[in-house]
Amino acid sequence: MKKSVLLTVCAITLAACVLSFTACNATSQYFVFGTSLEIDTYGVGGGDYADSVVEYMQSVELAVSAVLEGSDIRRINDASAGESVKCSDVTMELLAAAQRVYELTDGAYDPSVYPLVELWGFSPDKFVAGKVPEKLPTDDEISAVLGKVGFADCFEVDYETATVTKLRDGAELDLGGIAKGFAVSRAVSMADGKKALVNLGGNIGAANGTFKIGVAAPREYSKSYIGIVPLSSGYTMATSGDYEKYYIVDGVRYHHIIDPFTGRPAASGLISVTVVTSDGALGDALATAIMVAGEEKGLQWAQEAGVGLVLVREDTSVSTYNVEYTPS
Repeated sequence: MKKSVLLTVCAITLAACVLSFTACNATSQYFVFGTSLEIDTYGVGGGDYADSVVEYMQSVELAVSAVLEGSDIRRINDASAGESVKCSDVTMELLAAAQRVYELTDGAYDPSVYPLVELWGFSPDKFVAGKVPEKLPTDDEISAVLGKVGFADCFEVDYETATVTKLRDGAELDLGGIAKGFAVSRAVSMADGKKALVNLGGNIGAANGTFKIGVAAPREYSKSYIGIVPLSSGYTMATSGDYEKYYIVDGVRYHHIIDPFTGRPAASGLISVTVVTSDGALGDALATAIMVAGEEKGLQWAQEAGVGLVLVREDTSVSTYNVEYTPS
């Protein structure tokens, strides 16, 4: 089996490029949620704001990480079927947001897809940039793991008691596809009048100013971005694509956005989806769902949710909805 080496570029660069024509007063860089966090602030007090954002994001990560020992999600994943796990307020809030998008998208966004992500080698503890798996999952392996996926069938969430009960052994949750957008929205709301731009692994939020944001090129172009979207105060921008984590085997690209219905990397005809909305959690999860389900469903959900879209097809043509977009 002929294998070519994975090309991975940091999501902070690929997901979106910030095109600001005004110099930042301060830029702070951190590492949270397993990715880069960059906070640009303008005026005095930027350091205090950045510190408060980082502290908050770290607290969310400690609650909902799928890999950190002692997190709510790790305890749920380690539990046996029938065991109820008491969770923090932030975990329950994120689960409620995840359930809303799960229902909106008829399961195309599924926070229980993690066993399939692990099977394909894209979980944080397995994925290594530049490394290709020894072998691809077999049909039998995919079929077996699919039996452990399905949020409504595999988990029972009781919001009154703040508990989550696993219904099937081997089922696992991962809120990584919604937590970053959620955290960025909260960071924007914490700005308290301060002009700031927060970029967490390509989930970008604007506070008290409008910024020009470049939509990253998902393939080789003459520029690193394919177009520009203005991001207004209180809004966020999330991008999902098949170029962030992937490997190529026998000329076929296998990427980390797994279709919860087929058990395989999404093949909807889209290679990049950008969602612009005031609800960062919605935008983060919806970008994944549209990558799974495709353009027609994506436009339907965008209309229902009132969000903006920039879609890039396999032939690299671009479609937009409800968003101001200037091609590069």
